[in-house]
Amino acid sequence: MYPTCWKRSMRITNVRYGRIVFISVATILILFMFLLAQFSLRASGGKGILDRAKQHFHHWFQKTVFKHNWEDIHCRRKHANETTVEESWIPELAKQLNLNDATSLFDSNTGCNEWLTLLRKKYPKIRIGGAHVNQYAVEYAKKLFNDTPSNFGTISSAGKLDFLPDTPKYAHAINYGGLRDLGDKNVQCNLVREMLRILMPGGSLYLGHNIEEKDCKVLDKYAKVAVPGCYWSETCLKNRTDIAAIYYIKEKDLFGAHSQIDECYTAVFIHKKVRLSRANDGLEEPPPKFEPHENMYICETDASSNIGTRLQEVAKRVLGKNLVFPGSFSTGIELAKKMSLQWKGNLSHTLS
Repeated sequence: MYPTCWKRSMRITNVRYGRIVFISVATILILFMFLLAQFSLRASGGKGILDRAKQHFHHWFQKTVFKHNWEDIHCRRKHANETTVEESWIPELAKQLNLNDATSLFDSNTGCNEWLTLLRKKYPKIRIGGAHVNQYAVEYAKKLFNDTPSNFGTISSAGKLDFLPDTPKYAHAINYGGLRDLGDKNVQCNLVREMLRILMPGGSLYLGHNIEEKDCKVLDKYAKVAVPGCYWSETCLKNRTDIAAIYYIKEKDLFGAHSQIDECYTAVFIHKKVRLSRANDGLEEPPPKFEPHENMYICETDASSNIGTRLQEVAKRVLGKNLVFPGSFSTGIELAKKMSLQWKGNLSHTLS
């Protein structure tokens, strides 16, 4: 017969030993599952610090063990949740941005570089640059466009383009589906402001796959990535004096029906004001050049009706004080076309 105290001590020791064994086995199993996941070509998603650390480790593991580069993981084998760009979209984008062969464009979500590749195909002389949040994506862009590697860099965690100087360098800029990957809407706003910073006077900006609470009927699907209604004009860029126009077009109306274009997606176009000599017609701030789309509209909330009023004032100054407006901007597209014809030839500068 063992003493009672000795039996109790033995039971405690066994319990402790069991816990140690369980924790050890669980730790080994977790590490095994984590390493096993690295053999998958795809990294897990997420925007948190831990998620980003896991993604960086996954890319390092794939590159070290299997010699897989970023483009092998993200671009060689397309997945349903990744964006696709069609060649037929380039002419439609060109109409809104006023693109030509002797211009320049910056893509702040290079990814697989589909936009830049197709733009180079359409406009061989176009000067390009770009950025991405992932350093491996930037390396891929530099390798693909090795004639201008210094034009590509990484977006900071705060949404800044620190590798670009303060001097405006590009005539146009785009971001297709990349803003929502930044998460915080303030960081998204920072990046848009940075894109405007590097734009020349009279430059234009396109934000693709934009999702706003006001336009999305199935908000639950995009609750985590949608920004507030009219976010760009009413919050992010409100009261800026260098903006000439901000207007929207449903992406399905702009590019046509496509499996990856959701009903919620809108295209946002932002044009900077033009510096114009007074020699032509005396106008210091003429509206920018673009081809009006029949389904374009100005985003308005209950507190933003003054936007329409300002546009009306500009139109009256250009076309005459007795002009009568046919309701909202979206229903007055003929007016926009007339204004566009009036503006053509009035710009004394050329973006390059």
